[in-house]
Amino acid sequence: MILAIDVGTTSLKLGVFNQDLRLLATTERGYSLETPDPKTVQIDPRLWWSAFLEAMEEIDFPPGRVEILTLSVNSPGFTPMDEDGEPLMPAFLHLDRRAYPQSKRILKAIGESTLLEVTGNIPNPGASTAANILWIRDHFPDVDRRTAVYGHTNTFFAKRLTGRFGVDPSNICMSNLFNTARGWGYEPSIARELDIDLGKLPTVYPSYERIGTLRREVASLTGLREGIPVLMGANDATCAALSAEIVHHGDIMNVTGTTEMVVVCMDHPEASPRYNLKNHAVDGRWNAMFALNTGGKAVEWAHRQFFRDVDEQTFYRDLIPRLLSENRKHLPRFHPYLTGDRYSLKFKTARFSGITLSTTREDLLLAVLYGVAHKVKEFLRLMEDKGIAGRTVNVTGGGAEALLQCKQRLMPGWRFRKVESGSLLGAAKLVFLEGGTG
Repeated sequence: MILAIDVGTTSLKLGVFNQDLRLLATTERGYSLETPDPKTVQIDPRLWWSAFLEAMEEIDFPPGRVEILTLSVNSPGFTPMDEDGEPLMPAFLHLDRRAYPQSKRILKAIGESTLLEVTGNIPNPGASTAANILWIRDHFPDVDRRTAVYGHTNTFFAKRLTGRFGVDPSNICMSNLFNTARGWGYEPSIARELDIDLGKLPTVYPSYERIGTLRREVASLTGLREGIPVLMGANDATCAALSAEIVHHGDIMNVTGTTEMVVVCMDHPEASPRYNLKNHAVDGRWNAMFALNTGGKAVEWAHRQFFRDVDEQTFYRDLIPRLLSENRKHLPRFHPYLTGDRYSLKFKTARFSGITLSTTREDLLLAVLYGVAHKVKEFLRLMEDKGIAGRTVNVTGGGAEALLQCKQRLMPGWRFRKVESGSLLGAAKLVFLEGGTG
């Protein structure tokens, strides 16, 4: 039996799967993020661990029957830790934007062409390990001195579960210190230029590889058996792509959740400043990933701001489909950067344009929907121009229905197909990858 642990942005899920990848039991525990200022989005990693222990108490499955653990995690969950794996400050989440100045410094020092050629990514505040290390060094030099390991979410969990630090390529690939495009390992020349000690970064393991075995202390807390294998695991978006069989060149997945995300699988690394290049969990594959921080979240925002008098079920089930069927004209435009733009080192904000006295709240809602859908269209057109993307888009996610009709109207030549996917299932599939443990 496989226990998959999915450490998401706002909740942790557990799923028990059998050898046929049938889900036998699942449970979920939520937690709150800290947003003390407009640019800071963080969480105490110990909340992840508490959620895991609480979920283990609740799941309706005998823990002693579990034979292997595997991880799907939010990325980066960047956390400075001491030698025992204790966090020295809250983890930076992907929505965090504190390290803009440090990202610009990296871009100037290394150059865009070198960063893309080697690391596959331009610096992205929140996601860039290098930028976050420089931010800590600039603002909390005492934390930098005390840090034994700068890790990610699965680094924290690996240490707690097995006593060993590690990370996988799908999580470290956007660090601006890893050879995402060239092959494997950290890049010493970039680290030297930025004066970053690579000895403080965790060892990189394939996502499907065993990082260690379950510690006795964790076994006593959870009822799991001491010594069962623990896999290194992968980024949650990578796991979701694996679950939907996005493993061949040109395969496309579009996930609509809090974030609007599009993933295109490639059999060779091709970087661009307009998307992220990420290592796949499958050897010899990469993912071009475009993410809009506020996809479904933008629709939630529109509901909260313009339609507080409409309950959530009516808003999604009745109102949105009715408005889309009306085919309204002369809509305002919405630029959907409610939490910035991952692909710009300028701090962008959202805005409406084209508003007149005749503009209604219904028009504003439609503008939000089409504003998100337009960004998906732009990315798919870019990948099509590169000769990479196919014409079938596998759509999944909790908010998929609300935006699907917009995408179909904007992209009549594309086929949108609903599929079942999920990070838990993808994490379980890691067990069966070639070279994996299981």
